[in-house]
Amino acid sequence: MSLRWLAAELGVDVALLRFVAPRADTYYRHFFRSKRNGEQRRIDKTIGDLRFLQDRITERLLRPHVFPDSMHGCVKGRSPLTNARRHTNQSCVVGVDIESFYPSVTCAQVYAVWTDAFGYGPPISSMLTRLTTRHGHLPQGVPTSGYLANLAISAACQRLEAANSGWRSTFYADDITVSGESAREAIEVVVSAVRDAGFSIGRDKTAVMSRGRAQRVTGYNVDRDNPSVPREKRELIRCAINELRMRLREGRDTVKLERSIAGRINHVRATNRGHADRLQREVQRVLEPEKIAW
Repeated sequence: MSLRWLAAELGVDVALLRFVAPRADTYYRHFFRSKRNGEQRRIDKTIGDLRFLQDRITERLLRPHVFPDSMHGCVKGRSPLTNARRHTNQSCVVGVDIESFYPSVTCAQVYAVWTDAFGYGPPISSMLTRLTTRHGHLPQGVPTSGYLANLAISAACQRLEAANSGWRSTFYADDITVSGESAREAIEVVVSAVRDAGFSIGRDKTAVMSRGRAQRVTGYNVDRDNPSVPREKRELIRCAINELRMRLREGRDTVKLERSIAGRINHVRATNRGHADRLQREVQRVLEPEKIAW
């Protein structure tokens, strides 16, 4: 295989690959986003030809790749909800977070993904690594990173599946979840597998959730037969509806807020139609008060 083969696979001219790769850093723009704990997370966005190439790499090389059944992040047909469904109504749920996941995936690991998982030779693997990494690691915020992170951690995923002792395990980006009566026994296996794959477990990021207390997986409550959106998130939607009411009274623009509320209600609807319908009626009362006939 040669760079001309890669160019043909991506549907581009080989000259574009050779032009963009050594200049990749100039196609990045970054900003910072606040995390739940108040820390700032750097987000890298690509523009122009590099973004075009990353989209092609995603569509034609990464997305068609077959990922393990237990992986739910950046996999077609899977989502935070499908991830949560694997752990409903269990006696024990254990959540483990990988520390600084994307920044921990090095250029060497990405190069190994291209050579080992895809079987590409040095010229192609080197080119693809230069097009999908920045400053020595995976950038967070570009389309290729989620897939490559999955592949970098897949050895740990497969090891956990092989060691299965009656538990259920899933990976969603940096969130690893194990559930079942023997879930506690899996913690040592998870930690060992993650470390052997070249990653670290976040300090104080291992949660053991027994039956009778809140069990939460990728943003959903899973202590019953079906996942559900937590009450506090539904209350935040009601707060947003009150904000909508105030903005309308003051004659302020509400387009973005209405769209945000609609998206959040649809998120609730995926697991609880009754709650979603009640929230939708509240919105309608605010938008069309003269039609209150509910």
